[in-house]
Amino acid sequence: MAADAAWTTSAVEKPRGEPPAVTLRSVRTGTHAGYDRTVFEFDGPRLPGYHLGYVKTPVQQCGSGDDVTLPGQAALEVRFTLARAHDDQGQATVAQRTLKPALPTVLALERLCDFEGEVTWALGTARRAPFRVLELSNPTRLVLDVQHQGGGQ
Repeated sequence: MAADAAWTTSAVEKPRGEPPAVTLRSVRTGTHAGYDRTVFEFDGPRLPGYHLGYVKTPVQQCGSGDDVTLPGQAALEVRFTLARAHDDQGQATVAQRTLKPALPTVLALERLCDFEGEVTWALGTARRAPFRVLELSNPTRLVLDVQHQGGGQ
């Protein structure tokens, strides 16, 4: 069930507003023929709202406003609303704030925010590459594919 299976460099947004916040359980990456894939997995049967798009660099940590410099020529921001990346005791549900998979296009990921119902990650990419967004279930996942140089599928 694809939210938008077409490749784009424009922002992709799907607002949702049903409380309670959905908990992010894992973030993982991998490379495939023609694209790199990042998977955000959530508890329960539904995804939070989301907004994905390229943003100016450097990106900023929420709260502190500190600059975060990511490798590559572009930053692709993934913002989830009515989401959280911590449990009821305040412990992070995704232990790593920074991932450095060194894939052909996705060079690094950094968690920028987990505050007041917003969870934001930024991907440092080799260039401003076309991407697509897929919604998958069992388990509940938002999948972000970013094309390699020369195109995807």
